[in-house]
Amino acid sequence: MKRITVELDTKIKFSFKGEDTDGAFLEITEPTGRVAGLIGTLKGQIGAATKTAIADLKTDSVNSDTSDDEENTPLEIGEAGFAMLTMGGGDMSIVMETLRDILKETSLINGEGRFTSPAFDRMSYADVEKTLKLYIGNFMIAS
Repeated sequence: MKRITVELDTKIKFSFKGEDTDGAFLEITEPTGRVAGLIGTLKGQIGAATKTAIADLKTDSVNSDTSDDEENTPLEIGEAGFAMLTMGGGDMSIVMETLRDILKETSLINGEGRFTSPAFDRMSYADVEKTLKLYIGNFMIAS
């Protein structure tokens, strides 16, 4: 089963075995049937936003000099997916709520502590955005 590690720029406090500790990274496992409904919601948001963003683009303003032979990293793929969500009018409250629920089911803090809603609430926005981009790039678009 594929796992990714997201290094947090800002550590988050969490409790593990009764001790308060600082979380420096998330270990996220690839989605399974357990989160299929949540994955469907996230894919639906990406798909709808992509359609809208593409419809809004003007062909003459698109300048692509990347070769088809060039392979993009999961982060670059995730950044493109994130851009589609924001440009295409994705409902970011649904996206973030869905991400939180997915992480609760598939993630560990520091590879040992269960990820919870309060842990999500303590994450910096920059770390939430980076996690979403890496999740999209590794498990949603590139899969």
